[in-house]
Amino acid sequence: MITCSLAKPEATLDQVRKMYPKLQATDASMVATALVLSGRYAFLNYQGEIFTWPEDIDNLPKKMLPEIQLLDKDVNEVNKQNSKSGLEPDTPEFKLNLVPNYNKVEEILKDRDELLKLVSDLLEDGVEYSYAPNDVGWQWSLEKINWTTVSNGETSKRVKFHVDFSGNSVAVEHGAASKKKKAKKKS
Repeated sequence: MITCSLAKPEATLDQVRKMYPKLQATDASMVATALVLSGRYAFLNYQGEIFTWPEDIDNLPKKMLPEIQLLDKDVNEVNKQNSKSGLEPDTPEFKLNLVPNYNKVEEILKDRDELLKLVSDLLEDGVEYSYAPNDVGWQWSLEKINWTTVSNGETSKRVKFHVDFSGNSVAVEHGAASKKKKAKKKS
């Protein structure tokens, strides 16, 4: 499994060069670019329907709204209980099921059949997409939506989205560390 860093394409290039040392530098660069774009522009599989970013960003939120509202309602009930016990409020979390975008691979590699086969094999074996929240188009766009406006004031302002790739590929969010615990004051 190859690691594809969506935040640092040069790290993906290093991975390609290590796996395929005989590949020419320009070919390795094209393969790395194709892998990065296959993750950044990944298709979103929502309830069996495939959505393309950024073309479908206007349609998807309306289809997601009923599920977001249910999630928000559940989180609001938990937050009411947490506020009584002094815990911090939770943010609704939603998992995005993504599929690598092979169309972007074909755009980059066009008539280079040997490179298309190479990337196709890599995607079939599985790619570990390492990303930050603003590296994947769907996650970035959906987190920027004001869900209160979309729902006419019926949901909270913010929803946290998590990326998950289907098939053999996986998503690893970097920089997603837990909150630091505060040191206890000495008496």
